[in-house]
Amino acid sequence: MSTPERRSPEPSGSGQRRAPIPFIALRDTHPVVEVLGRMGIDPPASHAATPDREFRVSAAALGFGHGRDDSQGVLIKPASPSHCWWAFRDGRGGDVVELVRAVTGTSLREAVAVLEQGGPIAVNRDTSVGVGPDGRVAAQGGSYEAPDLDRTPAERVLAVNAEAWRYLTLPRLAERARAYVVYRGVDVSGLEVLEDASGGPLVGHTPKSPTGLVDQLRRAGFTEDEMVDAGWAARRTGDVPAAGVIIDRFRARILVPFKTESGEVVGVAARAVSWADGDRRPKYLNHPRTVVFDKSEALYRPTEHQVHRRGSAVVVEGTLDALAIASSAAAAGMSEHFAPCSQSGLSLTPAVAHRVAAISTRPPIVCGDPDPSGQAATARWATSTMAGLHREVLAVTLPAGMDPLDWLRTEGPVGLLAFSSYGLVDDDSTASPRPRSAGAVVAIRELDAALDAAQPASGRAVESHEVVGAVVPRLGQLAAHVPGEARHRFAVGAADVLAERIDGRPRDWYVDQITGWSTTRVSAAWGAGLGVSDGIAPA
Repeated sequence: MSTPERRSPEPSGSGQRRAPIPFIALRDTHPVVEVLGRMGIDPPASHAATPDREFRVSAAALGFGHGRDDSQGVLIKPASPSHCWWAFRDGRGGDVVELVRAVTGTSLREAVAVLEQGGPIAVNRDTSVGVGPDGRVAAQGGSYEAPDLDRTPAERVLAVNAEAWRYLTLPRLAERARAYVVYRGVDVSGLEVLEDASGGPLVGHTPKSPTGLVDQLRRAGFTEDEMVDAGWAARRTGDVPAAGVIIDRFRARILVPFKTESGEVVGVAARAVSWADGDRRPKYLNHPRTVVFDKSEALYRPTEHQVHRRGSAVVVEGTLDALAIASSAAAAGMSEHFAPCSQSGLSLTPAVAHRVAAISTRPPIVCGDPDPSGQAATARWATSTMAGLHREVLAVTLPAGMDPLDWLRTEGPVGLLAFSSYGLVDDDSTASPRPRSAGAVVAIRELDAALDAAQPASGRAVESHEVVGAVVPRLGQLAAHVPGEARHRFAVGAADVLAERIDGRPRDWYVDQITGWSTTRVSAAWGAGLGVSDGIAPA
């Protein structure tokens, strides 16, 4: 059965029915790389050899970013036509139609016309003034007002947040949210335990009315400026008939809160409760930046309990994944052994890495999704944490197509073993997912990068010694940032990958090479008067 195409609403007052927009055909006819080329943005040199591999482009090149930190950029996914881009800081993405619409500031049908007419696509640098209700972009001639970081004091924004969260977790809305997450697979008994311990609901839900929250905040005495500056309302601007109209930013979504250590709500992560391939809305929508919220510094933790000395922080991509682990642990009476957390996305920033590292003295466990994006994100965070915080990082990879929520729904309480570093596995003696040194995922990333860099223009095969000469020293230098046993585990994990993928040399040879480089690095550093304070671990 073919997938039905979504129809655009008929314009009011029109006596003629508009033809439906052929979204699937447009995605097939206009690949995202070709559309980027029409915007003057070229893919990396390795794209010709690996056309399905994901890559990133500058957010500024697409008119995103609002002049803020562009370190995360825009993820391009050529192999996913229905969701081929994601702007991390703006918290939006979609297919090529939505990309054209976002960078040009045009309406839906105008974006389709731009795609079909061919030729260059001009990027409108003024389109990122603000993201509209439920992540939609304003039509040409108007925009949505972004929160003003200087207009409303932080204390007042926190007051708006508190009232918004109180309203969104009223009994009827909280029950709708609870029913949804339980339907998705979150353990209901564990969720009840967590809610009893926290003294209130852990998940909220938007009202049915498009102005339900705005109306409540107005009744509570907050002004429209305060609602906009707190990130809960979307207000149209510009010379358009709807200018000044204000409605709820989040629609038909469940929400989980980002909180301060003292328990104050600073923002939310939202997920559409009904989303299917081809939907015009983003599945996930993050709170916009406000005077009290910056996603690059926010960490979602379902619980804030003290962690047992054998417990670990477990870093996952999705907020519902973190909630699923916390609920399963609570149901099993093992909450103190697990501290799940998420930044709600693929990237973990240095500011958040410090907060994760402070949760437990044991190595943090990173569980990215098993797809290439998730594994690349795991490798990036492990590398930066080892080099920047000088801490060992463990990684767990679940079976293909499964995230932690799926895994626990399938495996039940025994599935929690996948997120426990107690009785750490150093080899492949068990086929079940267990935390292991991040050496394997880091080695895959370093190996792919070395192959891309070494690929000769002539097209000749890359010699194995070229790759070994690039990858082994890098892995050895990274291993030098962690102490003896952790260094060996990292080397073994990396060596498994290199032995399998390069030229058949035995694993032990690569272990010796990596540990040799790390020992040389450690000895040279300590001989030069450097040490732990400089990020070099003792042998």
